[in-house]
Amino acid sequence: MITLLAIMGRGIQKTEGAGGFFGWSLTEDLEVMEEDGAHAVYRKPVDDENVNCMIGGGQLNILAGAELILTYRPRVVVCAYGPRSQYLREVDGRSESEVMSNALLQILPMSGHCPPFLMSRWGSDNDLPGPSNTKTEVGYILDLALNQSNRRVGIVTVGVHLPRVILFAKEHLESERFKDQNLEINFFSSEQVLMESSPAVFAPRVTALHSSRAYRRNAEREARGIEAILSGTYGQGYEAWRPFNGKKG
Repeated sequence: MITLLAIMGRGIQKTEGAGGFFGWSLTEDLEVMEEDGAHAVYRKPVDDENVNCMIGGGQLNILAGAELILTYRPRVVVCAYGPRSQYLREVDGRSESEVMSNALLQILPMSGHCPPFLMSRWGSDNDLPGPSNTKTEVGYILDLALNQSNRRVGIVTVGVHLPRVILFAKEHLESERFKDQNLEINFFSSEQVLMESSPAVFAPRVTALHSSRAYRRNAEREARGIEAILSGTYGQGYEAWRPFNGKKG
């Protein structure tokens, strides 16, 4: 049983549509990032040979999240639940939570009978000081679950991202805020969810993703991050997370 499903954010980018209009879209399976590792505001052509090409996965997360909603019928669903990242603040962009939530609602009617659920979004007007990253996002997810007494949590993200998400969740569960609160978390790999639901449809896509140079680059970067977490050297900025009980857009 899952009472709160959290679909992790993997970045949004501006893409050009009809008439030159730029709208916000979820990251594709592969994503060319900035040299400093940040998401690019404007989507760049995918180039697996580019050393800055990594795994995006925003679209995969939403597709997998839709499947999990149909399977587990959660009471509450959240997407990219946290303040805007720095690259979005700098251009006063939409919140990733808003863009992902809209994308989810657009695809759910095409996914068969959809059970009712509440959606909690984090609006672009709810920026907070300090970092906005994977650890803070997991913290805000658990904070919401605790405040709403939705203690059976599901978290879904692309496979290469999942081990770090699990470690951050473990850190939070051991903190004073969350220990002894009987929070139960189930973790899901987006690729596995989609392969189990429609293997003929998603096998070529998942195979291409896992065979890419971008995947190997991203896996190496995640491994370095995990090593830093385990050694306690991941980064002092992550200590800025705190429970937030204010208005969510």
